[in-house]
Amino acid sequence: MPLSPLSRLVSLTVLSVCLGAAPVLADPERSEEAAPSVTLSFDAGQVVTLSASLNAPGEDAAAARRSYFQQVFPIAGDLGLRRGPTLATTQTVIGDFEAQAYSFFSWPTAAAEAILTAHPDWPAIKALRPTAWDELRLYTVILEDGLDLTFRADRSYTVAVAWLNPHAPEDYDRYLDGIEPTLNTMGARFVYKMRDPRYEQNAPTGSAPGQVTIVEWQSSEDLEAFLDSEGFEANYAHLQSGTTRFELHRAELVVAEQ
Repeated sequence: MPLSPLSRLVSLTVLSVCLGAAPVLADPERSEEAAPSVTLSFDAGQVVTLSASLNAPGEDAAAARRSYFQQVFPIAGDLGLRRGPTLATTQTVIGDFEAQAYSFFSWPTAAAEAILTAHPDWPAIKALRPTAWDELRLYTVILEDGLDLTFRADRSYTVAVAWLNPHAPEDYDRYLDGIEPTLNTMGARFVYKMRDPRYEQNAPTGSAPGQVTIVEWQSSEDLEAFLDSEGFEANYAHLQSGTTRFELHRAELVVAEQ
């Protein structure tokens, strides 16, 4: 029996977000058309980090996380660090990394970020990470152009992390370009493509990925419909040839209570 698109996609695993404007919670109009949302605006030159985390269990780990944040945020906040929205992971569709959340952070400049890493207290603060998190992955880029991002509470999201095949790295972009008409037809959209991020981790999970891609869907059921679509079927080969490792997570926006 032929494998379903989702089953074939899973087989790939064996091959392998502001100082310019803080996150804004939109005032929700109580109508069928509106829902709470978060809008981010970044300027060229800002540093954006997407943090993927898996908390370590136990009270010692919880205490380490509290200590980490209590120490780092006063220092980093004075330097311009801003925390953006969090996408809570609801399912790891593909991959072994059971990330609990993807969170956006940003610095006004690379120089501001460098001041933190040169701070005399930073080594001791950073040393808390292995106790606090079973795994912490940081994907970081310096923006060449301005960037606006909007996330909505009534939408579903997927976060795809792709390790590109060095022999055919362009094939992954061919895959993304090829599926975009199908996404548009379904009312889905690419929110952000983070290319060639600087990669930092507290567990030995290998090399840096080539791209982290966030897609917004009308509903959580649309991913299955997409995987059954002709658009995915027609472009699946480029996904397969363009990557050596691939992770896919479902996620939803965490909206702060007013």
